[in-house]
Order: sequence, then C-alpha cells, then structure tokens
Amino acid sequence: NYDDEPLEVVVDFVEELDNHCKHEVQVAEVLYIAPSGASHPDIAFLRLDGTKLPRPIPVATEAPQPGAHVAVIGFPARDSRNSPDDQHRLFGGVYDVKRLAPGEVTHVERGGYFLHDATTLGGCSGSPVIDLANGCVIGLHFAGEESHANFGVSIDVVLDYYHRYVQG
Repeated sequence: NYDDEPLEVVVDFVEELDNHCKHEVQVAEVLYIAPSGASHPDIAFLRLDGTKLPRPIPVATEAPQPGAHVAVIGFPARDSRNSPDDQHRLFGGVYDVKRLAPGEVTHVERGGYFLHDATTLGGCSGSPVIDLANGCVIGLHFAGEESHANFGVSIDVVLDYYHRYVQG
C-alpha cells in the first residue's frame, strides 16, 4: 500500500522502443524480497497472475565461466550515478525500454557472484544474464560501477534462495 491505497503492479513483457503492443501480467503477490545489505543478493520473487505468460527462459545447469559470451536483457533507466554524456552516447537519450546488452563474464568469485562487462544502467537490476552459447540464464544482474564492472549473482544462488525462502 502507498498512502493506504493498494498498488497495482504489472510486468510488461514487451515494452520495446516503437512497439505499442503490450503484454502486461499483474503481480499477484510478492513472495520474497532480500533484505538490503551486502550479505544478501539483490533478488525478489513475485507470483504473477494469468495464464498467458511467455515461455520461460531455460536455467543453466553449470556455473558462469570467465570468457562466456552473455547478454543482459533489461530496462536501463537514466542514472545519475553515471556520466550523462556516456549515457547519451550509448543509449541515444532513450531509456526505460527493453534492451539487449551483449558482454562477457570477466571474473567468477566464490559464493556465487560474478562480474560481467555488458552495458547496464540503474533499472537493470534483476535482469537475466543469458549465456549466448546455449540461451540459458546463468544469473541475475544486480549492480554496476561505470567503467569498472557489473555484478551478477549466479542462478544456483538464486534457486537456493527460492527453495529456502519461498518454498521453505
């Protein structure tokens, strides 16, 4: 609720530039939101209403590997933490629409985290990181530092959180 008014939240699976079609599905329930802080990955689980969901993206069975070619599919938003000139050069002043950002896994860390170099902005947190070799989700993008790295949490950690906190 916001100011004691219920909120209606939808996920639009289209929201592409110059595409006026919509494929909105209502969020029926928030199942889990990770507490803020460095000890938890920035993830949430939602239950969606409806029977017209798109086909799910397959989930990887192996951990991310350095050098893997990946793509982040998200909705980059104008981000005050990044250079306005760089944002305009890379995104042409168009934000909040679906984008595919190619890149590569640059480093894998212990504990299920990895670094990648796909171009992202605020608004991409929670976006799937897809291995381009097999089309499987290897993790979720959750943060980035301009001109340094982007951070992902591997899908096995995401699934562990789902089993622990949602199915529990």
